Parts: sequence; structure tokens; C-alpha cells
Amino acid sequence: PAEISAYIVLEVVRALSFAHQLKDSKGRELNIIHRDISPGNILLGYRGEVKLVDFGIATAESRLQKGFSDSALGKLAYMAPEQAVNDPVVKASDIYSLGVVFYQLLTGQLPFQAENANALLKKVIDGRATDIRIVGPAISEGLREIVTTCLHKSSRKRYQSCPELFNALVAHFKTSLEVDFTARATREYYKKKLSEYLRSVFEKEMIDEIEIVQKALKDQTSPISEDQKITAPQHIPKQIAESDFDATVFEPDHTNEATRHY
Repeated sequence: PAEISAYIVLEVVRALSFAHQLKDSKGRELNIIHRDISPGNILLGYRGEVKLVDFGIATAESRLQKGFSDSALGKLAYMAPEQAVNDPVVKASDIYSLGVVFYQLLTGQLPFQAENANALLKKVIDGRATDIRIVGPAISEGLREIVTTCLHKSSRKRYQSCPELFNALVAHFKTSLEVDFTARATREYYKKKLSEYLRSVFEKEMIDEIEIVQKALKDQTSPISEDQKITAPQHIPKQIAESDFDATVFEPDHTNEATRHY
């Protein structure tokens, strides 16, 4: 459903907004760009939690290669045009990638279809996405406009910040369905709905995971083998534990780079 898809995207937007707005101890923006927003980095918990992970994945090496292998198809599909041509990425680059994820959630397919990586790369750079009206005729006009704005070829014509995208989504659902995603009760409701959906889809996987945990807990009550004793934490000598270590403070390297990897 569009509302559950929007809930997932809004939770990712919250996390991404926090990262985009991070500042150091002196109030200077860190300019953190995720660079790798894709389904593999969005974790859904069985209780309905949504987590964005793997900040700072370096993609420079693969982007500088003359060609792309078929194994790169998954990442290329979510890469902003400016990132694909090795131009500096900005916050709107992450919003583009999230737009691809949103498109996929709403339609069940990616906006770019190609037989190989190089053909896919060309479509991404040219901005030739499949019109969402063709693959998702039932999607409301308001949502189509939001997704299309996220996927604009020019980074300047996309939403320029996560709060801007967040406000657009909130306004749409308030107007069309009278659903307020800023309300705690609404977030809890859709968190529960997502949990119910995941539990129905991954029922077997949940049972398997519970059995693994139960087996591990049962094994802890068994006698410890000699091999386990060797790998167990060793006692720290008193003279080392009471040593006076100098505290070291690490601060990020502030440069004039457009973005930084963390």
C-alpha cells in the first residue's frame, strides 16, 4: 500500500536528514552524503523499525572504471546521474536515490530497465526513466509528482533537502487521505502495519531465527570445551588496568571537499 511505502520512505528521510544536518563541535556542517541509498542499506525489523545503514560507502573506485560489470547493476540503478559521471554529489543526490527506492516500492519495478550495465548507465545519465504513470496507473497524481521531482535529471530541480521532501509527503497525505505522518499515533499505527506485513511474509524465516537463538542459548549451558576456553576473554593484569592512559580526541578533517566519506 502507498501509505506503508510512504511510512518506510519517511523514516529513511528522518535518518538521512539527521545525517545531512550533522555539525561538528564548532558548529561547522560535516556535509555527510550517504552515496549508497538502496534497498540493501534500508533494514526493516519485524517490529516495524526502519533503519538506514552503511553510511559513507566509497563508490569512487567503481565509478572511475571505464566499464561496469553486470554485478554493478544493483548499485547503478539507484545512482544519481551526477554520481554516475563522477561529478560532485550533493544532498539532492541522496534524495534521487531514495526516489528510486520509492518508485520501486510503489510500482514493484525500477525506473530504469536495461539488458546490461553500460546500457543502464546511459539511461541513468540521460534521465530516461520509465514514466511512473505507465507502470503505476493507480498511483495518485500527487505521489507521482513527488517521485518525479526526486528523479529529475538535474540535481537543482529536485528537492534540495530532506525536510523539503518530508513536508511534501506529509502535505500530500494530509490533503488526500487526512493522514498526518507527523503525529506519533500515526507513526505507531503504520509501524504496526509494517510489522504485521513482514511477519506474514517472513513467517518461516522468523521461526528459523528463533530456533537458532534457542539452540545457541541451550549450548551455553553445556560444558565449555578447551577450544572455547582459549578464545574466552582473559583477565587483565592489575598493573595494566590501572595505567594512566592519555585521552585522545579525534576530530574530522575539515577540507573544502564537496562531500566526505565517513
